Amino acid sequence: MKTLHFEIKIKAPRERVWNILWEDKTFRDWASIIDEGTYMIGEMKEGNEVQFISSVNGYGVTSLIEKLAPNEHVLFRQMADTKDSGEREREKEWTGGAESYSLAENNDVTTLTADIDVPPGQEETFKVRFPKALERVKILAENMSVSIENQKDVTLQFNEAITNRDIDRLAVLMTDDHAFIDSANTEFRGKDKALQAWRGFFEAFPKYKNVFDRVEAKADKVVMLGHSICPNNKELDGPAIWTAKVNGGKLAEWRVYEDTPENRKQLGVTG
Repeated sequence: MKTLHFEIKIKAPRERVWNILWEDKTFRDWASIIDEGTYMIGEMKEGNEVQFISSVNGYGVTSLIEKLAPNEHVLFRQMADTKDSGEREREKEWTGGAESYSLAENNDVTTLTADIDVPPGQEETFKVRFPKALERVKILAENMSVSIENQKDVTLQFNEAITNRDIDRLAVLMTDDHAFIDSANTEFRGKDKALQAWRGFFEAFPKYKNVFDRVEAKADKVVMLGHSICPNNKELDGPAIWTAKVNGGKLAEWRVYEDTPENRKQLGVTG
């Protein structure tokens, strides 16, 4: 195999570039430029195995995450070539090779470097397709800055409407298929059901409000960390995590989680 080196500079924070690389929706976007229909199965955790599979032909590889420093570096070691959507092994082509991605940020510019061991029959294809894939990562990360600010703005407006118990404003900010999911995993799907739930909630807890200490926009959601204030209900008073999904300038989902290490890990929250 031959190791190919690629590098690109992106005007975006390295955390955002990292999210673009590995969150499902955006990973499928840029990786499909290399091999159509590529998706990843598995959790990004050092020591775990993940599968990269093409939904078009079912071919892929099983890879060990040999080293992982979130937002900075990941090293994959290809353990097996697969077929039939990862169900069976095939003739060795990529097995034994390494694939690494590193991110370094300076003055709001992130340098993304990739070093990939490529078998002889794939060298020319990768020399053409991989730079195009990195350009797609760059476009997604840089264009997301405006989109992210819009998502944050809508999310904060929604929370302000909760604080003010403003049902009319909540209605304006919701999509028709809006879903509200509480920390007990109870779901109210559809604008009317969600508004009905909020009306009852406001009547029961008129002094309830959320205070956010951190607001992080990721590729497919906004994540808020902070605490709720609810003087007449201790169960609702205390640390929590919220996520918001924005679609077309309106809130498609509002979800509440208990602030636990497991939920932080699931949501990709560090610190």
